[in-house]
Amino acid sequence: MNEQNDEDLKALLNISAIAKEHSNSPLQKIKTSFFYNMLWTILFSCLYLILFFLIDFWQIKAALAFLVVVHILGLLSAYKQYKNLKPEIMADQSVLEELKRQHKSVKNWMNAHLRSGLLFYPVSIGASFLLGGAIGSSGSVEDFMSRPYILLATIILIIVLTPLCHFLAKKMLKSSFGNHLDNLQKNIDDLESVE
Repeated sequence: MNEQNDEDLKALLNISAIAKEHSNSPLQKIKTSFFYNMLWTILFSCLYLILFFLIDFWQIKAALAFLVVVHILGLLSAYKQYKNLKPEIMADQSVLEELKRQHKSVKNWMNAHLRSGLLFYPVSIGASFLLGGAIGSSGSVEDFMSRPYILLATIILIIVLTPLCHFLAKKMLKSSFGNHLDNLQKNIDDLESVE
């Protein structure tokens, strides 16, 4: 009789279809976003390392080394956040408190990520401009920088493009994490309204 009930239950539940379903948990979706964030970071770090060995200008090599270090620190930070995200909440934990903790942790990580970009963008913008100018003029970075107004142009580019990069980074973080964080906040609000 029990075996028959188990078979009926299996047929009714359609275990194979359930196994293919994806979780709608905001925490699981945030964790997945962190995974993709880490993959992109690794990809760009590898690209910077390849460029480091292809480019002969020491100034650009120094900027690339700085960018690789920043990316590695960002990767470690994202990995730590990824490991600390626990979509499954243990029975002995307060669900509300755990959701709040994880929401705050992700928001803090996002803010730190945006602040670190304010160091990263000027170096990236300046190095890109100098590299492009040196290659375009078929000379060295020193030759390109010795031209009139190039230093001023570099400073203006950094001043104009850094806020633009910061704005785009905010949009990208919102796209990657925003909806899931909003859903997580909705779950928190719903739990608070019950208490």
